[in-house]
Amino acid sequence: MAAKAGSKCRFVNYSGAYQLKLETGADLLALSKLDEPFWMATGAPVHQLRSDPKLLEFLDADGDQRILSQDIRRACAWLEARLASFDGVSEATDVLTFEHIDASKPEGGKLLLAAKRILHYLKKIEATQITLDEVRGHQARRAQGFDNGDGVILPESQDDKELKEFVAAIISTMGGAPDLNGRLGVNQEQLDSFLQSSLELLGWQKRSAESSAEFSELFPLGDATAAGYERVCHLRGPIEQYFRLCRLHALNQMLGRSLPVPAYPKEIFRDGARLAECLADAPVARPGPEAVLALDGELNPYYREALLAFAEQVLAVISGDDGEPQKLSEEDWRRVHQTFAPYEKWLKAKSGGEVEKLGPDKLKAYLGGDLPARVKKLISKDLEIGRELEAVQDLEYLLLMQRWFLELCRNFVSFHNLYDPEKQALFETGRLILGGRVFNLNIRVQDIAKHSALAKKSGILLLYSEVTGAKPEESFNIVTPVTTMTAGGLGPEQHGVLFDANGREWDVRVVKVVDNPVSLWDEITKPFIRLGKVIGSSFQKVAGGAEKQIQATITQKVGKMESGVKTGMTKAMAPAPAAN
Repeated sequence: MAAKAGSKCRFVNYSGAYQLKLETGADLLALSKLDEPFWMATGAPVHQLRSDPKLLEFLDADGDQRILSQDIRRACAWLEARLASFDGVSEATDVLTFEHIDASKPEGGKLLLAAKRILHYLKKIEATQITLDEVRGHQARRAQGFDNGDGVILPESQDDKELKEFVAAIISTMGGAPDLNGRLGVNQEQLDSFLQSSLELLGWQKRSAESSAEFSELFPLGDATAAGYERVCHLRGPIEQYFRLCRLHALNQMLGRSLPVPAYPKEIFRDGARLAECLADAPVARPGPEAVLALDGELNPYYREALLAFAEQVLAVISGDDGEPQKLSEEDWRRVHQTFAPYEKWLKAKSGGEVEKLGPDKLKAYLGGDLPARVKKLISKDLEIGRELEAVQDLEYLLLMQRWFLELCRNFVSFHNLYDPEKQALFETGRLILGGRVFNLNIRVQDIAKHSALAKKSGILLLYSEVTGAKPEESFNIVTPVTTMTAGGLGPEQHGVLFDANGREWDVRVVKVVDNPVSLWDEITKPFIRLGKVIGSSFQKVAGGAEKQIQATITQKVGKMESGVKTGMTKAMAPAPAAN
C-alpha cells in the first residue's frame, strides 16, 4: 500500500507565473502550507466549474454559491482524515480501494463499514473495491423504498393490519409528516403528540364524568348545548357592537348630535365579496337609545337567519318563554352569557381535541396496547438506517473527491490545465465557432452587465453571448476573450455554435462587446479606421456622385495611411542583417 507522501511545495513557471505543481494526490498536502498570495484563485463561482454538482455542493458548505480557498483547505483536510493512500486521487478514479481507506481513524472506519454493507446488499461480500455507481445505486434504492432513514413510518409499508390502521389514525388526526418522497407518514414527534393528546382528552372526559352531578349547570340546553353555544359565539361580536352603538346613540341624543350615516361607494354594489363584507360589518339592526334589539323588527339580512335561530333555540329556552322571544335587551344578553359561562369554562379546559373523532374506546385501546411501542421501535430502526446512510453519503463524497479534487485544484490553486493546449480547464465551457474562427476559451457568466463593467479595464476584447439549447431553461451566458488576429467581423447579433465538453451543440448569439484592441497592429490602425468613419459620416448630406467621389478619396487616403504605418512597422520589427 502506497503511503502518503510529504507536503513539500514544488513550483513550476507557467507563462511567467510561478504556480504550485500538482502532479499527484500527495501534492495536495502542500495546500496547508501554501499562503493565499501563491494561489492563482482564492475564490470561484460554483456555476463556472464543470464538475459533479454533488461535489460542488459539498465544497460550497455554506451555500453561498462560491468556493473559496478555505473551502479547498477544509476539503483537503477532510480527505486526509479518511485516506491512508492518495493513489486513487492521483489516478482520478471513481473506484475506491479498501486498502486506501485509513480504517484506524473513526472517519475512515465508518466509511469502510458502509462500503462493506453496500457490497453485502449487492452480494459482493468478497469484493475489496466499491464504485461510485454502486454507492449511488444503493442511495437511490433506499430513497425510493420505505426504509430510507428519514424516521417516517408509512401505513402502506406495514403488513400488520392493526399497525397499519394505527399509523393511519395518527395521520388522520395529527396531519402526517412527509417522508423523503413526499408520502405522508408518522415520525417520533407526531407519535408523541398523538399519545399526549389522547391522554389529555381521556383525562378531561373522566373529569367531566365525575362532575355529572352538575350536568344541568354545564349543559343548560341539554344535548343542544354545543349547538346553542356555537350560535352565541357566532353572534357575540355583532350583538355587542349593536349595544355599543345604542349607547353612542343615547349619548348623541343627550348632546343633540345626530348619528353619522356611513357612505358606501357605488362600485361596492358590483362586487359580491365586498358587498358581503360590508353587510357583515354593518349593525345587526338600527341602533336606538333604548338599547333593545327587536328580533321581530327590521334586521340586517346578513344576520337575520342566525338571529331568529338564536331566539328560537337559545333565548326561548333560557328565558322559559313558550313562544319565540321578540326582544333582546342588554340584561337578557348578559343572562345568556352567564348561563353558558360554566360550559365555556369546561370547554376551555378541554385538551386533545385533535383525536376526539376516534372515540374514547379506540383511544383507550391504543394507549393500553403495544402498538405505540411497535411504531416507536420502527422509527428508531429507520433512524438507525439514516445514520448508516449518512456514512454512505460521506462515501459518495469520498469517491467524488477522489475522482475530481486533484483536477479541480489544477484549475484553482494553479492554472495548469489553462496553459496546457491538450487539456480543457474546468471553468472552460467548450469550443466556440464564430465568424469562421475558433475560440477555445469560453467561460460562463451569470450577469453580463456586472461582469462587463468589471472586465472592461482588462484591455482584452470580450464577446458576451447568449447560449440557448432545446429547452429555454437550459440557456446561459458566456464571455469569450479575443486574443489573436483582429476584431474585424466580430460584433453584436452575430451567430455561432458552441460545442461543450460533452460534445453537445448549442446556438450562440453575441449580445455585447467590450471593445479593446486585439493586437498591436489592431491598436495602431484602429484610430485611422475610426477617422475614416468620422469623416465619412460628416458628408452624409452630400448628394449622389459627389458623395461617392469624396468617400472614395477619403478611403484611398486612409488606406495609404494604414499601408504606410504597416510598412513602417514591418521594417522596424525585421531582424537586423548579420555582420560580415
